[in-house]
Amino acid sequence: SLSEHEYADFCALFGTLEHTVRTDWASRVRPEIGLITNLKGSNGNPLGGLGDGEVEWHSDQTYMANPATGAALHAVELPAEGGRTYWANLVAAYEALPERLKQAIDGKNAVFRYQKRLNKYKGADQKLPEEGRKRTPDVLHPLVHVHPLSGKKALYLDPTFAHAAFPLGRAYDRLGQAEAAVRLYRQTLRTLAPDDVGDVASACRTRIRQEENR
Repeated sequence: SLSEHEYADFCALFGTLEHTVRTDWASRVRPEIGLITNLKGSNGNPLGGLGDGEVEWHSDQTYMANPATGAALHAVELPAEGGRTYWANLVAAYEALPERLKQAIDGKNAVFRYQKRLNKYKGADQKLPEEGRKRTPDVLHPLVHVHPLSGKKALYLDPTFAHAAFPLGRAYDRLGQAEAAVRLYRQTLRTLAPDDVGDVASACRTRIRQEENR
């Protein structure tokens, strides 16, 4: 098994390590690592986050103006059953959309709000340090991203953060803009067959800077 220093140093080979807004979930050994655990310390306080909940389908850091490029996950202790983590290919999700939906979302933006996910957390996880609140104002992102090298298009939707998507046309106005974004996201995920990769105990997020491609 890897020590936290070995794990973080390995992740840093791919890019600069990020410090997430959840400083209360950060490792005491390497704060670039976020701990996902239901364990508590001798003082009764959680050692990490999501100890009594789970995260729905989401894309990491959509609530940031400049999200990390990727994340590395390291399972330390697994439950005997359950605790599954899935990945979805949002390039495939975009390609599976009917042409009318592709046309409806191309060139459109969504508002991503951290408070929306915070409202779904339980217990201590709902409390975000003040520093984290200052770092998470509402942000806008395109609903469709274009890969800077391959040119492939991918959906960029997140029902846990997407607060509103606009403008999506009259048909979506009747549903409500935020609800439309969530339904679109779930519809595309139904076409995918994600891989089961087990439970998650810790995560590192890295940013690979490609400013020349932006």
